[in-house]
Formats: sequence, C-alpha cells, structure tokens
Amino acid sequence: MKRSFLLASCVAASLSLFACGDDSSSSPTNNVDRDTIESSGSGDEDESSSSIESSSSEEESSSSAGPVIRAATLDDLEKNMVIKDMFNKDVNFSTGSKNGVFSLWLPGDSYEAAWVVVHSDFKDGVIDFSNSESSYATTRSGSEVESLIGLVDSKEKIKFIVKEEDEDSKLFCVFKKDTLDVATEKVKVKPKTLTSGDSLASKRLVCTSGDTTSTFSFYDGAYLLKQVVSDSETVTSEDWNVGFYDIQRNRLLLMTKFMKKSARSLWTLEVSDEYTMSTVSGEKTECKAEGFKPGKVDEAKLVAEWDAVDENDVAWTMSLKDDGNFKILANEGFLENREGEWALFGDVLVLHVSACLNKGCLSVVGTVSDFKADKGFKYEHTESYPDDGKDHPTELPSKWSAAQYE
Repeated sequence: MKRSFLLASCVAASLSLFACGDDSSSSPTNNVDRDTIESSGSGDEDESSSSIESSSSEEESSSSAGPVIRAATLDDLEKNMVIKDMFNKDVNFSTGSKNGVFSLWLPGDSYEAAWVVVHSDFKDGVIDFSNSESSYATTRSGSEVESLIGLVDSKEKIKFIVKEEDEDSKLFCVFKKDTLDVATEKVKVKPKTLTSGDSLASKRLVCTSGDTTSTFSFYDGAYLLKQVVSDSETVTSEDWNVGFYDIQRNRLLLMTKFMKKSARSLWTLEVSDEYTMSTVSGEKTECKAEGFKPGKVDEAKLVAEWDAVDENDVAWTMSLKDDGNFKILANEGFLENREGEWALFGDVLVLHVSACLNKGCLSVVGTVSDFKADKGFKYEHTESYPDDGKDHPTELPSKWSAAQYE
C-alpha cells in the first residue's frame, strides 16, 4: 500500500498533515431572535447540546402569532451554502447529492485550508461530530484550521433551524451558544470535471499506478476500494477500505469507515469526465470506468444468528446485532472468538474486528449473495489472516445458514 498513488500521493503529499485539536475559538454572536433560539442557561458542560435542546423546546412552544422556529430538513438545505462567522471566518457547507455526506470547507488563499466530512442522517436537523463517521484533511496549519478539524474529536453538534414568519423563511445554524446566518452560495463548475456523486453510482474505476492497481466500486453513497500490489506475475500484497463518498464543490470526497488495518482518513480528489483522478498537489492517474450492478441486501434481515460448518466439521456461529456489533465463535475447542462492528454497503458486508482470540486476525470484507432470510447466504470474503507463513485457524466459512430453534 506504500506504493499506492492514492495513499502515498493523495494523503501524504496533497493533504500534508492530519491533526486533531480542541476548539479554542468562539464565533461572534448573531443576535437574530437570540432569546427565542438559544439557551438562557449558563454553565452547561455541553454548551452545544444545551443550545440545541433549548432550540428544540422553543420550536414546540412558539406562538402561532409570532415567528415559528422549526428544525431544518434536507429540503431546506441547498447544495452549497456558507455558514457565517463560524470560527471568526465564513465556512463553506455542502450537502452534494444529499445522500448523507455533509462537508465543511475552510477557505484558503489558493485552495481549501481544511475539510471536515461527516456522515449523518440529519435527524431533527442535527449533525453530530462525536460519532465515528467523521474525518478531516488539511493543507496547512493555524488556529482556524485547528478549530475546524477539532470538531472531529469533539462532542460538538450543530443544528440547522428555520425561522418562518409570514411567507418568509430563513435558515440558521446553532453552534455552541451562537446562532449563525446561513446563506446560499453559487459554486462555479470546473469544466470537464465530474460534479455529482450520482454520476459515479454503479461504476467501477480501475486505476493503475506503477505496480499498484486500485479498483473503486461505487454504490449508493458508499464505496469499496480494493488495492493489489503485484511484482510481475506475483501478488505481493492486498488491501481494502470502505466508506462513504460524494462529489461536492468539484471534488470527490472519500471518507473511510473501515479498513483492513485500522485507520481513519479522508481523501479529496478531482475526477475528470474521462475518469482521470487528480490530487490537490496536481498528480494525475488515469482510470478506466466500467459499469456493474450492485446487489442489495435487506440490512434489517441480516440482524440474526447464523450458523455454519467448515470443511473440518467445526461448528461456527455468527451473531449480527442491531446495535452494529457482531460476535463470531468457532465452538469446537475455542478455535475462534471474534467481535467488533459490522456494516452493510449494498451487498458488501464488513466485519471490523476489535478483539479476537488469535491476535493476528484482521477485519474482513466480502460480498453477500443468494440471501434468503429463512435459509441463509453465501459470503465471499477476503482472507481474515495475513499471508505471513504462520499457522492460523480455519478461515471463516463462506456458507451460512439461518439458525434453527425449537
């Protein structure tokens, strides 16, 4: 993976540095209906949550004779906006294809100084940065950059609200104890550049750089990247990562959710209409596009207990829980005991291992096929142990059946 143009060039060269810092700056207060929107209390440990909860209660108690304050919905958001004076500076805010990926952009002199991307269901108009589905990238340092990227490791939330009065409506952003103006922005389309995430859905891009081949498969708002490094006819290493994507402000944003080896990263690339990928630093790699038909598995029906028997007649049990956690046991002789997080992207099932009986085991990604909730499914997956020449327990079974009960 060290020889991959994506990780070596995109992450190391163009993104320059990845750093997390505390939010040490506060925004100038916008006094529009402050008494109505903001919390009247002081000394709350979580000012952001207090302000948001207060605005929610005020929404419910707004008088019909005055302005109505309500939580924003996706329909209230434009593709590109600006949040005024968020960190003593206007911060660009984008929703792209409105598939759950939201981004904050800190402007720089020639290109953006920092990006923060978060995956959210936008419930009640809230974007929560405290979850694991957020990441950032930077091109320079500074207090404003530190304040923005500090959101990723904070417990902060921002809420978008709408003030309706007569036939007029106005969008605001509640952040900490500040109520900030939000304005629509026009972003100039860059010629011969893909500008919509929907244009990549159901496409595979195969990119070759040196001895590394990177294959991107794009699903509905999610991506799977497999990378193979080969020396002549021999595959020397394989890697993968999976996460969420969108194209916003002329840039492809790839936010990693899970990787074969644990890490969190954000890639920002430009993709031409001929599928050439360009990093911020200007390095280009040509890719070939091909169509494919992504499968779709009902995630709710995967939440169950599944059984398997391997070629050595060892019984396995895999429990996929509705809280996003899983546990796998190889029952005979305690051969295996894994647990961690699971996620489904179309028909791609990821088992992200956080603990296991055998310390060498890695996370697994694979495709679910022939799925029937009352019978079972096939799981064609990556090897869950490294090819290091050492003895490892039996690989995960590829055929799983629905558990039977009396």
